[in-house]
Amino acid sequence: MKRVAVYASLLMALGMSAPVLADGFHYYVDVTSELELDEEGKLMGIRQVWDYAPEITEIMLEDMEVISDENLTALGDDMMQDLEKLGYFAEFNVDGVSIDRTEIEDYDILLPSEKQLELQMFHPLAEPVDIKGKKFTIDMADPDGTGILKHANLASVTLPDALKSECKVNLEEKQDPNNIDAYVHGDPVQLVIIDCTKP
Repeated sequence: MKRVAVYASLLMALGMSAPVLADGFHYYVDVTSELELDEEGKLMGIRQVWDYAPEITEIMLEDMEVISDENLTALGDDMMQDLEKLGYFAEFNVDGVSIDRTEIEDYDILLPSEKQLELQMFHPLAEPVDIKGKKFTIDMADPDGTGILKHANLASVTLPDALKSECKVNLEEKQDPNNIDAYVHGDPVQLVIIDCTKP
């Protein structure tokens, strides 16, 4: 399979196939997140699944002559190389302070149906963090505002049993003040706020 910069080629394809791009065309990714704790009950990483919309899946597969496990693996490798340069469209914060992460090595790309790609990945933290008594935030944003990454509802965020009685999940939206023009025609950035502060 011809190796390409997946997200660059995706934007080029959108530009050629969707003339409304200049008027605010966006592609959508449905996200689920699951927090994972270490043996001491500290947050060690976030496991995510990204489901790409059918029309985007079609564009991303159009250069694949044969859909096979080998070709899907190569596509997944290309996607992750691109996403690493883009910060994986995700930032994690505890009480407003960004958390350091390490490189993602645990990932997979699947095609559960012929119409929807599914990218799975685990975001490992550089060091485990105790979020009890604190607010943990998942900030999902494509820097240029073209990709819209959303958790569909509260059920899209899974807490470990140890946090279920101590933390509350909220979905909020913000307009990125550093990139307001890019979001003028699109959806605001979504924040997943996991509030583990006790009342």
